[in-house]
Amino acid sequence: MIIEIVSRSLLICGIAGYRNDTKYSLSRHLRDAYGASLMVNNDRIMNHNATLLHMHRGD
Repeated sequence: MIIEIVSRSLLICGIAGYRNDTKYSLSRHLRDAYGASLMVNNDRIMNHNATLLHMHRGD
């Protein structure tokens, strides 16, 4: 939902939303919105890798 909100905000702000040197910059919000889902996926991958490693050491 947050990605949709930031995307619509970019439509409203236009090119100023993509620039880093304006008060309308949304680049950090966009990065954070996408970053949250990536971090969750990375944690899941690390947990599965740890489980597999633990099982492998049991051989």
